[in-house]
Amino acid sequence: MNSLANLNILFDRIIVKEVSTTNVTKGGLVLPESAKDSIPALALRECIVQLTGPGKIGPDGNRIPCSVKAGDIVYINACSLAKIDIGDTQYAMANEEHVIAFKKMSA
Repeated sequence: MNSLANLNILFDRIIVKEVSTTNVTKGGLVLPESAKDSIPALALRECIVQLTGPGKIGPDGNRIPCSVKAGDIVYINACSLAKIDIGDTQYAMANEEHVIAFKKMSA
Protein backbone atom coordinates (compact mmCIF):
# COMPACT_ATOMS: atom_id res chain seq x y z
CA MET A 1 0.00 0.00 0.00
CA ASN A 2 1.65 3.23 -1.12
CA SER A 3 -0.92 5.85 -0.21
CA LEU A 4 -3.36 6.86 2.47
CA ALA A 5 -6.26 6.62 0.02
CA ASN A 6 -6.93 2.96 0.86
CA LEU A 7 -6.54 3.37 4.62
CA ASN A 8 -9.69 3.33 6.78
CA ILE A 9 -9.22 4.95 10.17
CA LEU A 10 -11.43 3.81 13.05
CA PHE A 11 -13.16 5.90 15.71
CA ASP A 12 -11.43 9.14 16.80
CA ARG A 13 -7.95 8.22 15.58
CA ILE A 14 -6.00 10.58 13.36
CA ILE A 15 -3.09 10.07 10.99
CA VAL A 16 -0.58 12.92 11.02
CA LYS A 17 2.69 13.83 9.38
CA GLU A 18 5.23 15.51 11.63
CA VAL A 19 6.52 18.92 10.61
CA SER A 20 10.30 18.99 10.58
CA THR A 21 11.77 20.25 13.82
CA THR A 22 15.22 21.52 14.53
CA ASN A 23 17.60 19.81 16.93
CA VAL A 24 19.42 23.05 17.77
CA THR A 25 18.66 24.84 21.04
CA LYS A 26 18.43 28.63 21.39
CA GLY A 27 21.97 28.54 22.78
CA GLY A 28 23.26 26.76 19.67
CA LEU A 29 23.66 23.26 21.09
CA VAL A 30 22.93 20.45 18.65
CA LEU A 31 20.84 17.72 20.30
CA PRO A 32 20.80 14.07 19.21
CA GLU A 33 17.49 12.68 17.93
CA SER A 34 17.15 10.56 21.08
CA ALA A 35 17.10 13.68 23.29
CA LYS A 36 14.03 15.17 21.61
CA ASP A 37 11.58 12.98 23.54
CA SER A 38 13.28 13.35 26.93
CA ILE A 39 13.21 17.17 27.04
CA PRO A 40 9.62 18.33 27.73
CA ALA A 41 9.86 21.44 25.55
CA LEU A 42 10.97 19.31 22.60
CA ALA A 43 8.53 16.45 23.24
CA LEU A 44 5.59 18.47 21.84
CA ARG A 45 5.23 17.70 18.14
CA GLU A 46 3.71 19.95 15.49
CA CYS A 47 1.92 17.78 12.93
CA ILE A 48 -0.35 18.16 9.93
CA VAL A 49 -3.49 16.01 9.97
CA GLN A 50 -3.64 13.71 6.95
CA LEU A 51 -6.72 11.57 7.77
CA THR A 52 -9.28 11.30 10.52
CA GLY A 53 -11.64 8.57 11.59
CA PRO A 54 -15.41 9.11 11.65
CA GLY A 55 -15.38 9.90 15.39
CA LYS A 56 -16.02 8.04 18.61
CA ILE A 57 -19.32 6.69 19.88
CA GLY A 58 -20.72 8.73 22.78
CA PRO A 59 -22.47 7.34 25.87
CA ASP A 60 -25.84 7.89 24.21
CA GLY A 61 -24.82 5.75 21.22
CA ASN A 62 -24.48 8.67 18.80
CA ARG A 63 -21.26 9.31 16.92
CA ILE A 64 -19.21 12.33 18.00
CA PRO A 65 -17.27 13.55 14.92
CA CYS A 66 -13.60 14.49 15.16
CA SER A 67 -12.92 18.18 15.83
CA VAL A 68 -9.83 18.22 13.61
CA LYS A 69 -9.89 17.76 9.85
CA ALA A 70 -7.30 16.93 7.19
CA GLY A 71 -4.96 19.89 6.72
CA ASP A 72 -5.25 21.20 10.29
CA ILE A 73 -2.08 21.68 12.33
CA VAL A 74 -2.12 19.85 15.67
CA TYR A 75 0.21 19.77 18.67
CA ILE A 76 0.64 16.35 20.28
CA ASN A 77 3.02 15.02 22.90
CA ALA A 78 5.56 12.70 21.26
CA CYS A 79 4.77 9.78 23.57
CA SER A 80 1.16 9.74 22.27
CA LEU A 81 2.26 9.12 18.67
CA ALA A 82 2.59 5.65 17.15
CA LYS A 83 4.88 5.72 14.10
CA ILE A 84 3.68 3.97 10.94
CA ASP A 85 5.35 3.67 7.54
CA ILE A 86 3.19 3.73 4.42
CA GLY A 87 5.27 3.21 1.33
CA ASP A 88 8.43 5.24 1.85
CA THR A 89 6.70 7.93 3.96
CA GLN A 90 6.56 7.96 7.76
CA TYR A 91 3.34 9.02 9.46
CA ALA A 92 2.12 8.84 13.03
CA MET A 93 -1.20 7.81 14.53
CA ALA A 94 -2.86 9.13 17.69
CA ASN A 95 -6.26 9.41 19.31
CA GLU A 96 -7.86 12.81 18.93
CA GLU A 97 -8.07 13.13 22.73
CA HIS A 98 -4.26 13.38 22.81
CA VAL A 99 -4.28 16.58 20.75
CA ILE A 100 -3.24 19.41 23.07
CA ALA A 101 -4.11 22.27 20.67
CA PHE A 102 -4.76 22.78 16.98
CA LYS A 103 -4.92 25.46 14.28
CA LYS A 104 -7.93 25.17 11.99
CA MET A 105 -6.58 25.24 8.43
CA SER A 106 -9.54 23.60 6.68
CA ALA A 107 -12.73 25.41 5.76
